Amino acid sequence: METTSGEPPSGETPSGDTPSGDTPSGAKPGNPDNTRRSFTDLFIKHPVLAVVVNLALVFGGWRALTALPVQQYPDLQSSSVVITTVYTGASAETIRGFLTTPIERVVSAISGVDHIESSSRAGLSTVTVRLKLNHDSTAALAEVTARLQQVRSELPAEAEPPVVEVQRADRPYASFYLSLTSTERGVPAITDWLTRTLQPQLATLSGVQRVTIEGGRAIAMRVWIDPERLAALNLSPGDVHAALQRNNYLAAVGRTKGNLVQVNLLANTDLRSAEEFRELIVAERNGAMVRLSDVARVELGAEEAEMVAKYNTSKAVYLGIWPLVGSNEIEVAERLRDEMARIQMTLPKDIDMRLVWDGTRFMSDALAEITKTLGETILIVGVAVFLFMGSIRTALVPLFAMPVSLIGAALVMLAFGFSLNLLTILAIVLSVGLVVDDAIVAARPRPRDALGDRHRRPADHGGRLAPVPAIPT
Repeated sequence: METTSGEPPSGETPSGDTPSGDTPSGAKPGNPDNTRRSFTDLFIKHPVLAVVVNLALVFGGWRALTALPVQQYPDLQSSSVVITTVYTGASAETIRGFLTTPIERVVSAISGVDHIESSSRAGLSTVTVRLKLNHDSTAALAEVTARLQQVRSELPAEAEPPVVEVQRADRPYASFYLSLTSTERGVPAITDWLTRTLQPQLATLSGVQRVTIEGGRAIAMRVWIDPERLAALNLSPGDVHAALQRNNYLAAVGRTKGNLVQVNLLANTDLRSAEEFRELIVAERNGAMVRLSDVARVELGAEEAEMVAKYNTSKAVYLGIWPLVGSNEIEVAERLRDEMARIQMTLPKDIDMRLVWDGTRFMSDALAEITKTLGETILIVGVAVFLFMGSIRTALVPLFAMPVSLIGAALVMLAFGFSLNLLTILAIVLSVGLVVDDAIVAARPRPRDALGDRHRRPADHGGRLAPVPAIPT
């Protein structure tokens, strides 16, 4: 019977396509090659390959996880170059005009300078060059050193050579501080002992950049001039200073060689005790020798104290431990504690050593708490998926997918130079939602007939839809 409405016969579409559920002519029903292929099809059809790739991600990610530096905050190249010049006896105005101003002029022309700070006080000039963010501090240090060599001839000859060092502008304090107190020794004696023994020993630890002494006073020979007696002999403080420089120096005489013997010559030209300094000849007046003890009081003491450090009520000297940039500070803390345990066995009985500040303690507690939260998150997700999906198999999928994905992410972090810090670990915790969404979509059952595909497996469809929830999330 023919139709008169002009519509196509039943079983055909206007475009000539077959209805939903039927296959075109020449195609075999159930052949997945006729559908659009996806990247996930490779692992669905080859489960052994999927297992091998996941194991490679776990082992490679775990190796990368142990190699990542652990820090409190992300690593930022925020540095400053500090130039310190000592000019003993000069006033603040002289320091400003003859030291600070020439140094500022030459260092302001280097590349990567954000701004310059300077301070001039009696006997000391300090110029701080703040570098731009992520500027190479090593290149800036080399350039500053070269510029200072150019201006060295303009500086006073009596001034000491400028001392240049690089400091981290984002962290002006050390990560660890050790306090040392003594019941028998004073601050100068503790400082001298630290300079000779403990400071070099701790500086050799792996991951330590430098060790500084805070609140210490170096041993020095103090000469207190009597102005009245000096004026009575028609002398000036400059004469005393010149006599000290002229009679207290180190000399390398050389050696003498014979046919059978060779002897190194030594000359005791330096003064080593307060008594030797007292007998130092300053000048001659009316046929008589004027010695240092005639015009000054000499004693073995310490340099002027710029700061006083205490631990509770006792005077103390502190050691600041500065880790290398990019090092694992938690591992440095463990090495420092092990080294302190070894030092305690050889420490003098009158000296007490304590670790009074550990900058990694907060970091370790925060990392442990975040790791605990991450484990609780994975467990809660597994329970929630089982309760709502009603299948143990479906609940196991996110429980396996989350550790593999998170551990494998360490490879990407290591490749891009990231570190384990509070921000990156928080991002890992937040990324659990992405992994859970993808895992649920990949594992959830679906009504195949409603989509017109009776022969495709649920894993095929779930694998193709896995990226969909990750995009809006």
